[in-house]
Amino acid sequence: MNTKKRFIYKASIGFSLAVIIGIAITVLSVSFGGEKDFLQDSVLSGRIKNDMTVLVIELLLVGLIGVVGMGGSVVYELESWSLLKATVVHFLCTIGVYILVGITLGWLSPKMGIWNYIQILAYMVAYALIWMIQSMIYKKEIRDINRGVELLKRRENTAAGE
Repeated sequence: MNTKKRFIYKASIGFSLAVIIGIAITVLSVSFGGEKDFLQDSVLSGRIKNDMTVLVIELLLVGLIGVVGMGGSVVYELESWSLLKATVVHFLCTIGVYILVGITLGWLSPKMGIWNYIQILAYMVAYALIWMIQSMIYKKEIRDINRGVELLKRRENTAAGE
């Protein structure tokens, strides 16, 4: 599968997961937060009067975070890129989109002050944890592949020595 097709595949998964997570967070906040009409608190509801339009736009923007996060992970598969370059580009793209979506949806605002820094720090910690987990998974896969190659070499050497 070429890079474009991998991007589309991963981006569609990322979009779907982000929308599902966005809906789950909304349901939980409405259930436990006591909000009767969560769309009334939306930054977009001040500009757009149709609740369904507000909901669709919010879900599309949340989905965009998933598109950039998952779809953008194809940079790690570019053999000409170093791990550092791929990580920096991916991180900057994902945090940039998170901040833009956060400002658009009112998650981040100049009025929130320290809360913005806490959210961005939490994002960075989550990113680092996911990166470390993925790194450990890839290292294990590489060890397994190397063991398989060593086994094949031993078998070939044994067969050749017979």
